[in-house]
Amino acid sequence: MISNEIKNEFEGKKIAIWGFGLEGKSTFNFIRSILQNQLITIIDDKEIYLDDINCEIKLTQDTSFDEYDLIMKSPGIVITDDHFPFDKLSSQSQIFLKYYKKQTIGITGTKGKSTTSSLLYHVLSRGYSSVFLVGNIGVPCFNIIHDLKEDSIVVFEISCHQLEYAKDSPHIGVLLNLFEEHLDHYGTFEKYCAAKENVFLHQESDDIAIINANCIDQINKAKHPLLASMDETGDIYAIENKLVNSIGTLIVDTTRVSLIGHHNYYNMAIVYAIASNYFDISNQDFLEAIATFQTLKHRLENIGVHNGIRYIDDSISTICQSTIQAITSLNDVDTVLVGGLDRGIDYDELIDFLIEKKVPHVIFMYASGERMFGLWTDRTEREAIWVKDLKDAVGLAKKITSPGKSCLLSPASASYGYFKNFEERGDVFKELVENNEI
Repeated sequence: MISNEIKNEFEGKKIAIWGFGLEGKSTFNFIRSILQNQLITIIDDKEIYLDDINCEIKLTQDTSFDEYDLIMKSPGIVITDDHFPFDKLSSQSQIFLKYYKKQTIGITGTKGKSTTSSLLYHVLSRGYSSVFLVGNIGVPCFNIIHDLKEDSIVVFEISCHQLEYAKDSPHIGVLLNLFEEHLDHYGTFEKYCAAKENVFLHQESDDIAIINANCIDQINKAKHPLLASMDETGDIYAIENKLVNSIGTLIVDTTRVSLIGHHNYYNMAIVYAIASNYFDISNQDFLEAIATFQTLKHRLENIGVHNGIRYIDDSISTICQSTIQAITSLNDVDTVLVGGLDRGIDYDELIDFLIEKKVPHVIFMYASGERMFGLWTDRTEREAIWVKDLKDAVGLAKKITSPGKSCLLSPASASYGYFKNFEERGDVFKELVENNEI
C-alpha cells in the first residue's frame, strides 16, 4: 500500500533524519525502499557508518535546519527553540496516521498501553488474518507499510513523544489514564497532557474516542467520547472479574488468565469493548484469547520463588500510581524496592500509601529513593532503609523478607542514569535474585 501521496512526502525534498535510533533507521530504510536515489542527511551525536553515496551524516545535535525541506524527528528529542521551523517538522507517526488512520487503533496513556495494545493485538488476531502491532512496543510503524492491505488492522501503541506534533488521530483513539510523567521532557504536566490529547483531538465525526473518566479536561475536548473507568461510572469498566460495556457483559475465569490486578482488568475491559463492539469478536473467542495471553516481561512478572520468597519484577513502574496498583494487586507484599532517577515528580501520594498500607519492609534506593526516604522519616517513626543501588537492595531484601511472602521491585522512578532502560533494570533484578552469593 505504497501510494504516490506517500512518495510525494519525500520525493525531491532535502530531508533530514534527526536522531538515528530504532525509528530513525526505520525511516531511512523506508525512504530508500521507495526512492533509491533520494538525498538524505542524518543528524545525530553518535558515530554512524553507512555505505550510501546519497547520504550525508552530521554528528551533531546543534545544527540549523533552515536548509531542509523536511525534518523527520525521532521521538524523545526535545525542541527548545521557539524559532524552530515547525512547518518543516514531521515524524513516522505523523505521516503514518495521515495515510492509515482509518485502519488504526491508537492506544496511549501513562501506564498500561503496552499490555493493552499487546492484548488487543492478541485478541484481534484470532478473528482477522492481517493484524499488526507497532509503535512504542518496539516496531516502528514504517516497517509494516509494505505489508499493509486495505483490510489490515493496525494496533499502534503510541507514546506521548510520538503524538507530540501529530496532526491526525487514529480511527479509534484510547487514552487509558494520565499521571505525572516525562516532566523532564515537557516541563509541565499540562504540556504532557497536550501531547497525549492528539490521540483523539483530530478525529472526524465517525471516529471513536475512549477516554478515562478521570481525564475531565480531555473529555471536554473530545467530540463524542466513551468513558472508561475503574468503577461503575463509565461506559466501559471492570468490577472484579466482570467486564462491562454498553452492549455486553462478560465474566472472566481468573484462574485461566495471567493478568492480575484491577488495573489490568480495566485494560481488559477496554480491549473487550473494542473487540466485541467494533470487530465482532465473540465472547468465546475473546475468552480463549485472553487465556493464552502471556504477561509482558517486567510488568508484575513473577520471576519465581527462591528460599521461600516470591520475587515480582515490576520494573516498568516509573510513577507512584503504578507502584500503588502493584502492591494493591498482589496483597502479600512483604518487601518493596523503590527508587531510581529523580525527575522531580511528587512522591507524597506513594509515601502516604506505603505508611497507611503498612508494607512491612520498604527499601529505598538511588536518588529518588533518597528523597522518598526523607519524606518517609518526616512522616513516621517506622523503620525504612535507604541503600545506594539495586544490588544492595536485593541483598537486604533476601535477609528481611518473610518466607511465603513477596518481594516486589516497583521503583516508581525511571531507570535512566543507572540502567539502559527498565528492561535492563528488570533483567539485573532477576540476576541478583538468582545469585546465591548476595
